Amino acid sequence: MRNHPDQLYHDFTTNVVMRATIVIASIVWLLFAPSMLRAQSNSDGSWKGCQSSDADKRLVTCTAIINANGFGSTSRLAEALDGRCWAYNTKAQFALAAADCKTAIALRPNYFYAYNNLGTAYLGVNDYASAIEALNKAIILKPDFFWSRVNRAKAYAAINNTEAAITDYEYALILDPNNGEIKLALNDLRTRATAKTDVEAPAGSQKLTEIAATGFVISNDGHLVTNNHVVSECVGDVHGNLTGQSATKLRVVSTDATNDLALLQATRTFKDVATIRANAVHSGDAIVAIGFPLHGLLTSDFTVTTGIISSLAVLFNDTRFLQISAPVQPGNSGGPLLDTGGNIVGVVTEKLNALKVAKATGDIPENINFAIKTSALRDFLDNSVVPYRTSETKSEIKTAEITAAARAYTMLISCMARDVASEKKK
Repeated sequence: MRNHPDQLYHDFTTNVVMRATIVIASIVWLLFAPSMLRAQSNSDGSWKGCQSSDADKRLVTCTAIINANGFGSTSRLAEALDGRCWAYNTKAQFALAAADCKTAIALRPNYFYAYNNLGTAYLGVNDYASAIEALNKAIILKPDFFWSRVNRAKAYAAINNTEAAITDYEYALILDPNNGEIKLALNDLRTRATAKTDVEAPAGSQKLTEIAATGFVISNDGHLVTNNHVVSECVGDVHGNLTGQSATKLRVVSTDATNDLALLQATRTFKDVATIRANAVHSGDAIVAIGFPLHGLLTSDFTVTTGIISSLAVLFNDTRFLQISAPVQPGNSGGPLLDTGGNIVGVVTEKLNALKVAKATGDIPENINFAIKTSALRDFLDNSVVPYRTSETKSEIKTAEITAAARAYTMLISCMARDVASEKKK
């Protein structure tokens, strides 16, 4: 059977188009293949240099990759920024190092190398609280990375937290049993720890260690609220930082020991601040507690717990405080207590001392925790002449939305304190 003329024409044109396409593709390859191969070669060559142990070579080649925007790869760009951060650390240019590592982390939020090098940069400028925070994150992401353990041990040793430093050095020695430098550092810390127990400290001199608590921003001018018992423990400067940001120095503006409140102020302004609920709360209302409990031991990020308002009064019918069922731990002190609309309904202050109650009653109480009412908070802010926002009860929103909003104004509060072995409310 003979083919129809239309079919013959279709077959002919199809063959022509296919052959033309092959010819054009060949020409394109001949024209652009050399430059593509050179780009790939440049990328590979730069990357080898960016991994070099030579800081100068690493600085030049990592910069080339950064200027080329990672040759189109976000992951490679983050790695190059981290490599240059490492080089800057080696050259003691710590501010430049921190900037590069922060950018690397923004591109790859779970990049543990960048957190380790950021911690190293903070160590270089003696910002030990920020160093520990960055290194905590690195260790959470990769627990067995030798240098994160060593760097955190150095930070702990610098703030005289000898026990924590020894623990990290011991772990590092497990990873590298023949490391002579670590052995010497560990022996030195153990000797100092033994000397402290053998010799009575002179009057007025006590061991300093870092304490951590929570606060929240209440005004655009940088005013923060926390507990009085937090700042009353501090020796020297108080620092605060939002999750993922550098620490900033805080000054104590005023305190109220009776209601356990303290007002601090940062040297910067804030776009997002907390809003205080204007109308009354009731027993049984759902609440959300946000704070930094057992910071560094659990996580470097804040934690979220939920519960209800159990009572509008606490021990001995003290009506200044709320009793809440949301679990709180050391470090939650000063944190925001929020309703289901995201408004502040209290300031977390403490948990009931279960051991004391157990000794007195023979029973261990559970989930009995306290928060300062907003009536006391608003009086305190009014007396301090600090502006703040109020709002009526909002429609209920998801806990995840409340948490996301609170991230912009909930701060980790840290400082050095004396005699951490004594009883604390935190």
